[in-house]
Amino acid sequence: MKEKWLANIEQIVHELVAVVSDRLHLFLYTEQEPDGLITTASRVCSYNGEAYLLLQNDGSLRAGQQGFALYRRPGRELSRGFHLEVRRSTAKQVAVSLPRQIFKIQRRQHPRIMVPGDSLVDFFINDSPIATTMTVVDLAKASARFSGLPMAGLAAATRLERLSLHLRRTLYRHDSFTIALGSAMVKRVQRSRRTAGEVEVVVCFQPTLVEEEQLTLYIESQLWQASLYDKR
Repeated sequence: MKEKWLANIEQIVHELVAVVSDRLHLFLYTEQEPDGLITTASRVCSYNGEAYLLLQNDGSLRAGQQGFALYRRPGRELSRGFHLEVRRSTAKQVAVSLPRQIFKIQRRQHPRIMVPGDSLVDFFINDSPIATTMTVVDLAKASARFSGLPMAGLAAATRLERLSLHLRRTLYRHDSFTIALGSAMVKRVQRSRRTAGEVEVVVCFQPTLVEEEQLTLYIESQLWQASLYDKR
């Protein structure tokens, strides 16, 4: 849940200066960079009476782009973030206007999100050379629920191999974010309550550090996207 954390400009500047000095990674999401862009902030400055936060730029960001930034201090589950607008840009740096508010995400330690309906998963089962494709219904950092047609060999305790999650976004409807998982274990298979003739498959997995980071970024970006243009 998005919750206002800071709204006082002096406190916001103090927090952003700490982000700079602590060299925290910022995860930026814009329509042009829907998969997320990792960068760092170099300093807080002013130009012609307006305050800016300077960010490192690899050439992807341009003046006029809008989006949001997420950051998290090491060892903490709680993320913070703010809306941003790129006001000036060069090949190596961009200046974004200081946010009016900084938010925090209040959530369970392992949140579960509903996934847009055209998100898909491909996986292999029982040494089959042909991948099985199903729809991703919901997702957490260590489990997921798929839906599709029943098939022989798909039952509780079945091991799924080489999973590819093609996850759609709610804001940027024409792109997907792909996460590869080495394996997953089927916990249960049950009749679908949504679609006649289909089953729902609940799986759990133990992601690597890289996989967990990708899952966390996707889940947190989805939690933010619904409120991206909510300026309250």
